Amino acid sequence: MNCAVFFLKPNCAANAEVLAFCKERLTREGITIENEGELTAECIDREGIVDYHYAAIANYGALTPGRVTLQRFLENPEFRVSFRTSFGVDLNSVLLYSALELRAHLGCTVREMQDLWKSSGCKKMAPGLYIGRIAHDDHLYWCVNGFYLGLREKFTAPGGKVHWLAIRWDPARLSWARFRDGVIGATDPEKAPLDSLRGQMLTDWRRFHLPGKPDVQDNCIHASAGPLEGSRERRRWCGGAEGRSLLPIDQEPFLISLTSPPHPLTREAIERVLENPLIHPHGESKRVSLFDATENMDAPAAAACIQEVCEKNWFC
Repeated sequence: MNCAVFFLKPNCAANAEVLAFCKERLTREGITIENEGELTAECIDREGIVDYHYAAIANYGALTPGRVTLQRFLENPEFRVSFRTSFGVDLNSVLLYSALELRAHLGCTVREMQDLWKSSGCKKMAPGLYIGRIAHDDHLYWCVNGFYLGLREKFTAPGGKVHWLAIRWDPARLSWARFRDGVIGATDPEKAPLDSLRGQMLTDWRRFHLPGKPDVQDNCIHASAGPLEGSRERRRWCGGAEGRSLLPIDQEPFLISLTSPPHPLTREAIERVLENPLIHPHGESKRVSLFDATENMDAPAAAACIQEVCEKNWFC
């Protein structure tokens, strides 16, 4: 079975009409809602759930000092070449700030930080890592993931909440790719099929009484991109005691499947793959995150892929 998390984002989590509409569509597609619940913005902030959810993006944007990130990438010759190609500057000549550090340094609000980031000419440098140049008061600052504080605030603003559903379905009836592309719709609602959930909410956002027209960040819903990411998300969003604990590995169906032949994983190996490590697919030179490598795969294919990665040690 395919198992995932589906949730209504804070801009529509309190909207009963949207929730009923989504549930009806999911059920019609043969998707079973195993469990559901709500997490308040205060809980999401206090327990660091949004930082866990956005993982690498949050790590670079708020949790890790810029100097540490800089040192890590100075030790990577491939990254140094990529940085110079992208910006025409040597990496060892810059001072790097996380979004959290730069906001504190400039003394600006989250909204002001968002505005500065929009004109930063940012570039994606690695999975979850975006670097931009921010001009402010005749100074130039290098910033990592300058958008993250604004994204985080959407989940943690007082009075908000997230309504989550733990879902499962038979891949023989609905593939993961079809679930994401056809049922949920593209991350950018403007590019989503009209009959997808995001496409319909874009078209009928006034009828649904949404606070504004959906866009890439406020696209109303989230759904897991693949089985491994889904397991990680289910453990956190669907954990007990208002997000204070992770669901055990042995309660998550996909993670249980990773302990099966022909190459059963140890608990330590499962914890490692849940951290979304970079891998060399099939031993090739290119590097991708394990979540990306298993994106849109149905559970059996994803399990086989992960077991092979671990068996052949394709980790970077």
